[in-house]
Amino acid sequence: MIRRPPRSTLSSSSAASDVYKRQSLYFAGPEEAENIEFGVKSIFSNGFLNIAFFHMTVDGIQSNIFVGTGFNLVNVEEQTHKGLEIDSLFYITPDFSLTFSASLIDSEYGSFEKGPCDGTLSPPKEDDCPFVNGVLSRFQDFTGRTPAGIPELAITVSGMYTFDLSNSMNGFIRAEYVYEDEIQATDGVPISLAPREVGMLNTSLGITDDNSGWNLLLWGRNLNEDGFVQTAFPVPGSPGSFAIYPNPPVPVCLIEIDSTDGCRLVPTAMITKLAQATKATHSRLLPGRRAVFLMLELI
Repeated sequence: MIRRPPRSTLSSSSAASDVYKRQSLYFAGPEEAENIEFGVKSIFSNGFLNIAFFHMTVDGIQSNIFVGTGFNLVNVEEQTHKGLEIDSLFYITPDFSLTFSASLIDSEYGSFEKGPCDGTLSPPKEDDCPFVNGVLSRFQDFTGRTPAGIPELAITVSGMYTFDLSNSMNGFIRAEYVYEDEIQATDGVPISLAPREVGMLNTSLGITDDNSGWNLLLWGRNLNEDGFVQTAFPVPGSPGSFAIYPNPPVPVCLIEIDSTDGCRLVPTAMITKLAQATKATHSRLLPGRRAVFLMLELI
């Protein structure tokens, strides 16, 4: 026979579970988002222009940040994003076109009282857990902060010129610049240790022959050797130390006469020093990463 526990026992168990969920680092409830957006789309004889204004509020957005010994899984009470986006393309001449895309975003934690912090109180001081009524808290109040990974200003500009080499052969040359202003790479590591700012130049050159069906493409990324942080995290078991991921290494692809793969990757000079942070000092050197590819495709 199975006996049902007294109602008072069930109520106490349920209440204890609710308390645990409120204090736990391993439970998060659902999210609720509200987005208001309006804008204009215009098409011209030589291009188009799209502009959008938006305001998004997310209640209970799930945050899962690695803090060195595990993940801080909590619900952010409120996070807001408001701003504008622009997307455009214009043909200056029949053979030369320009594109411009940009976003201006004001992001904020409207209420985030359970942000991650360092309970060991190791340097830097800015990520230390605070004392509340003389007791060391497990959380840090992030209310009013800008969420990590969201640049206030992001711009992408490109230009492309197309040309004919013969009746069946044509090509293009394209250049692109990508910019993101400085932000905190991740909420789990202070911006003084892991800032992220992008200013990268990319180019490409292509030639196509319609009769024979071959395409030749030469492209390069980060030709200005811009170095930036992708993400970072506290090193497990080593308070005050952080691991930082810079932008990817530099491959160079060269055409070879090879019946197997036809193209091999030749890595250039790798990163010379990694970012490092200790309890007393922090030094950062992020050499630029440049990639150039030459690809030949037969159709």
